[in-house]
Amino acid sequence: MKHASAIICAYNEAPRIDAVLDAVVDHPHVGEVIVIDDGSDDGTADIAERPGVRVIRHEKNRGKSAAVASGVEAASYPLLLFLDADLKGITPRDIDSLLMPVISGTSDVAISMRKSSYLACHLVGVDFLSGERVIPKRLLEKHIREMRKLTPFGIEVYENQLIIKEQLKIASVDLENVVGLHKSEKMGIVKGLYEDLKMFDDILKIMPLEQMLYQNYAMSLLSSRKSMGQLFEMKKLLSSPVATLTKPFKHRKKHTL
Repeated sequence: MKHASAIICAYNEAPRIDAVLDAVVDHPHVGEVIVIDDGSDDGTADIAERPGVRVIRHEKNRGKSAAVASGVEAASYPLLLFLDADLKGITPRDIDSLLMPVISGTSDVAISMRKSSYLACHLVGVDFLSGERVIPKRLLEKHIREMRKLTPFGIEVYENQLIIKEQLKIASVDLENVVGLHKSEKMGIVKGLYEDLKMFDDILKIMPLEQMLYQNYAMSLLSSRKSMGQLFEMKKLLSSPVATLTKPFKHRKKHTL
């Protein structure tokens, strides 16, 4: 039975997008595959034009947030499966792993933990910036206009805020052989580092660093299914300044042996 619309946002991913499409096209739970070509100039859209794939072309590069908005607007299934276009090692089995927690009803949302996820994400148990996720369409379809106004890479933290607001159950799905290429691997060290810094600047324009830390904590709680009491405590954290939170540690007495 078909449950999901797969949405793949791509910008200059001609050498890599075929591998991602191979994993998802004709998957038994995926009813449609939508590629949003975000102004590529390397033939990405032409490569994506294959049976079972619908390609939406942005004439100019608008950024990932606007591309996701176009994908959500075009999708027709109740679940949205988001995949980055630069993944290495992804297979149909990984698509199963992402979809099944939500299809089965054990979770409301699924987010991947890739081999290439940052160490801090592995430590807290959820990659809150992962682009591989399954989200109910109902959560995003009423926010398409707002998504189009976000900074180019602000979409994941925006989605996270919606997930936290509704206290949705998160499945953190380990995709142990999947690697998302860092920009330095695609563009070279100097340009890649510059683009990474631009990406984080985009995110910080949506959410200050301290709020991002709180968001990561909240996502971790929702992933580990902690009690409602802890979630209420999390809400307090989201409205507390850093100085208040760190005050007990500043005045802790030192004990010597």
